[in-house]
Amino acid sequence: MKSALYIIPIITQGAIYLATRTLFGLCANLSIRGVENLGDVRGPTIFVANHMSEWDGILVRAGLPFFSKTFSPMYYVARTGWSWHEFRWRSFIYKDFILESVGAIQKTPGNRNYAITLSRHIALLKKGRCVCIFPEGKIIKDGGIAEVHGGVGYLAHVSDATLIPVSISGSNTMRLCHLFSKRSDVTLTYGKPIPAHVLLPHPVTSIEQYKQTAQRIMNEIKTLSQVQPCIHVSRQ
Repeated sequence: MKSALYIIPIITQGAIYLATRTLFGLCANLSIRGVENLGDVRGPTIFVANHMSEWDGILVRAGLPFFSKTFSPMYYVARTGWSWHEFRWRSFIYKDFILESVGAIQKTPGNRNYAITLSRHIALLKKGRCVCIFPEGKIIKDGGIAEVHGGVGYLAHVSDATLIPVSISGSNTMRLCHLFSKRSDVTLTYGKPIPAHVLLPHPVTSIEQYKQTAQRIMNEIKTLSQVQPCIHVSRQ
């Protein structure tokens, strides 16, 4: 029998998916590129994205096919402890039970020991699930690339997952007050799958090598943001 950790996120993410595509269809010019790169991806998968706004987690999933055994549900690496007071009135949404219901799994406190802090995500990947991580660990509103953490490198190492770089641009300009105005141009670009062994040195001997792996992926994401042709554009 499938567990609640599997069934509930499928249901909630399905509802959020439809709401997100509808909302962005009304409020923004949403362009989605590179989905055709993912047709042959199977097994444990790690989506790696830059982080510009609160929309980014749901956007990474919303750009993919609605029905997908590989990408649904998608689990997210969330920081330990929901200290979301900076989001003001929206902080009432960011509660443990709500975020877990949509697949946001907190890191386990472990004094910066990846094997402990990412233990739940490792278990999910070893079951063949899909995980999304933002290596910067925080929102960078100006769209720049901040210093990265090495967690994605460790996850790839222990799970031998396929990594998918994702470039997000324009999500920081999205506002509900723009409803029907189409004032925001939001672009999602999915890069080509990268096997873990292509990015990781062998053997891995230090945390710094995990960080270097994360930085290589972020460099790829920066390159993706410069790609021109769009595969899909939402209705205008």
